[in-house]
Amino acid sequence: MAKLFFFLSLFLTGCVFGQSSHDGSYDALEEALKNINDAKKLYLIDNNLLELDVRIAELVNLEEIVLDENPNLNLEHAFNLLAKLEKLKSVSLGTCNLSDLPESIGKLKLLEDLDLNGNNFEDIPKAVKRLTNLKILSLNGNNISVLHISQGDLPNLTILDLGYNQFKRLPTEVKVFPYLKNFIIFYNQISEVPKEVGEIKNLEWLNVEHNDIEIIPSEFSKLTKLKRLSLNSNKLDKKSLLVISKMNSLENLDIGTNNLNAIPDDFKNLKNLKRLDLSHNKITELPESFVKLKKLEQIGLGELKDLNWGNAFKILSKINNLRRIGMFRMHLTKMPDGFEQLQQVTTFWLTFNSFDKQERERISAMVPNAQITFH
Repeated sequence: MAKLFFFLSLFLTGCVFGQSSHDGSYDALEEALKNINDAKKLYLIDNNLLELDVRIAELVNLEEIVLDENPNLNLEHAFNLLAKLEKLKSVSLGTCNLSDLPESIGKLKLLEDLDLNGNNFEDIPKAVKRLTNLKILSLNGNNISVLHISQGDLPNLTILDLGYNQFKRLPTEVKVFPYLKNFIIFYNQISEVPKEVGEIKNLEWLNVEHNDIEIIPSEFSKLTKLKRLSLNSNKLDKKSLLVISKMNSLENLDIGTNNLNAIPDDFKNLKNLKRLDLSHNKITELPESFVKLKKLEQIGLGELKDLNWGNAFKILSKINNLRRIGMFRMHLTKMPDGFEQLQQVTTFWLTFNSFDKQERERISAMVPNAQITFH
């Protein structure tokens, strides 16, 4: 991922390889050494490295180094060398065919961001657990199914990415991280959410998309600081939503692509909700109580082929702050009556529909002040 963003940045800024971008980024050590004081980021991706050049220690302002796709790199030597860089905060070792790390990574005492994506780890490496200043840990795309962590491990961790692993139960062991705010664990095989989930007290964002969750325990509602929750592509039904409806701190909720045929009236309690995605479900009606979602700004209603659109438009027209609506794949050739009531909405996404040119013109005329995307 870092590699993709770096190459894109070079393209957009017009830089050529070996030169710096505006933010002090280099993809060649020789060029970085010519601009020692400017060099803040060094990308040595897929360089067939065996050992890091000792001259890297001269880059006194280096803050980030990306060493992805160097599976034969001598990490013991690398960490001993990088420990000399007093401003280094971020290290990436993605796709390096790693299953463990040497203890010498502990010498990177000021490290805040560690990317170990796309490797072969089966747990958080022991040496990593002792990085007391680490705030961001990415282990996306490994072979982890359980976590062995204890109180005191990674005491300042705020963001943890365990997406694309082998978990079958939500690892509530992460409750030992007192400052954990963002927990990403999408694309696993999670079917069980233990009641201890309520003990992850400071969580603000939880992403468990693309799992097999059917039931959410009542303790879930104890996540009183949770602002963003993504449960897209699971197996939830209406009963699970009753628990979610008690979480009035939520601002962003994605429950698209589940087994939902109705939304409980209690959703009116989500007073702070700004974004809601209901797409790809079997919902036929929006509850009248939706009008109480005063802060709602955006709603996704894609692929709701059985929805009573006329009634939905009537309800949504009463939410004054609503500005954006997604209605892709409505399976209709004509916009249902009532669409013209949505004068407060400024953006409509109507992609993947079957409206002909004449109908598109009619739709546009109904909401003349809105921007509509048809294709």
